[in-house]
Amino acid sequence: MQTVLAGAAIGAAAIGWVIALLARSEGPRPPGWTPVPRVAAILAAVLFLLTLPTAKPFSAGLTLGWGFLLGAILGVIVLATGVAEVGVLSAAAVGPSILLLVFHGYPNEALMGCALGGVFVAAFARVSQGREIRGVETFALAMAAACVAARLGIEHFPRVVSTSSTGAYWALPGFMLAIGALAMAVIPSNASAWRPIARGVGAAAFALLALYVLQAKWMEELRWLAPAVGIVAMGFLAVVFHLEGEGDGRPVLPAFCGALVTLIAAPLAFRALQGYGLALAALAGAIVAAPYLIQRNGLAAGLLNGALGLFTLLATGRLYVELTHQDHPLDFQLHYNLLAIALCVGAAFALPAFAAKSAQMAAPVRMARAVGLGALLTLVAVLLPAIWAERSMDALIGGLAIGQVAWMALAAWSQGDDRISALAGQTSVVFVAAALVGLQLESLVQRVELTNGAKTGIVAALGVVVVIRLLLDAMGHARPVEGASDEAAS
Repeated sequence: MQTVLAGAAIGAAAIGWVIALLARSEGPRPPGWTPVPRVAAILAAVLFLLTLPTAKPFSAGLTLGWGFLLGAILGVIVLATGVAEVGVLSAAAVGPSILLLVFHGYPNEALMGCALGGVFVAAFARVSQGREIRGVETFALAMAAACVAARLGIEHFPRVVSTSSTGAYWALPGFMLAIGALAMAVIPSNASAWRPIARGVGAAAFALLALYVLQAKWMEELRWLAPAVGIVAMGFLAVVFHLEGEGDGRPVLPAFCGALVTLIAAPLAFRALQGYGLALAALAGAIVAAPYLIQRNGLAAGLLNGALGLFTLLATGRLYVELTHQDHPLDFQLHYNLLAIALCVGAAFALPAFAAKSAQMAAPVRMARAVGLGALLTLVAVLLPAIWAERSMDALIGGLAIGQVAWMALAAWSQGDDRISALAGQTSVVFVAAALVGLQLESLVQRVELTNGAKTGIVAALGVVVVIRLLLDAMGHARPVEGASDEAAS
């Protein structure tokens, strides 16, 4: 059943991709093979070479590296072709489906690599350009949700007992995306402001119907309520954000309500099918949101992107709990959580400022800054487990989720140029990338036992770096502008 569903997903995705390419001539001109996809492809190749070791956090058989390479290739293709929502969802469905065919027995690490490859390309494009390039972030979040869902399916439905439906749960996320993309291709599109929302909800409802049929025939443990929660939540948020986010006001209340709806929907989906259900709800939400995110660029689309990123972060956090089987002790966990919240909320404000400053620089400098930001995220993902030990990822992912809420509030509150800067520094793919990197690297870092003195030294060194950076910024702001005194004198 796993092979059948994965093969069907690839076939349906191929049809959707052809339809998307044929329809591309009616839309805006595709970006083409510009410097951004070229540099992203080169960096992806370099990172693939770095995954050649077989010791953790890498994997025997290079499955992590091959997964990363596939996800990055798909991301670069979406980046260069500029396809619409049908092509974006089709490309997102192909990644996990191919891996389930190639690495049939053990796709675990390959799925995580695929998710990392997709969000890497999207995060690089966002940070280097200060804006989204048509559809690549929607692709990255949808494929990350599909890979996380497949990985949670492996945890919940292992092949302990060989049945025809055992592997079907692994392949279901990719199949769900592919069916949603095909259904979206059938639903006509027009200039109506509400059409993107209607197309997304209609396509997701058709995918839900396909899940219902599968449940009735083969997959008795599947609970259709879980993805239904994602459809209702994201459909409701799309309507609210569209009504409240198109003007020049400050719709902070709708932004917080959006985060609240997401945080309420997550446990409802979890109760239906635990972590697997939560990931299916995020996946259904991605299908609902895709048309609006690709056809719109304003605050409403930014807030919907934020809600989708929050859903994906919650699913990723649940995967971490499943993989580590932690019992969440209460000794220093609260302290870790509070510190992570402070760091990640600060990042929600720092990323827009970073994007605004990068926008004033030349393209090579922007790309170099994007690479530096990626290195910083990796450093944080390594240092937190080294300092906080086994409970660091709980705090980090929780802080990232709250940082996502803070960014949504910031985007809603800001106006004019500030809103442009906030939307340029959207946090979804960057935060999801940080969560996935931390999830993969934590097992390596935990084997390194540091003394309390060494941990104190690391914190002190970081403090010195921060102080020096703040002093340099203060000196830069205090430096008088040339000609200012002459103008004052005149």
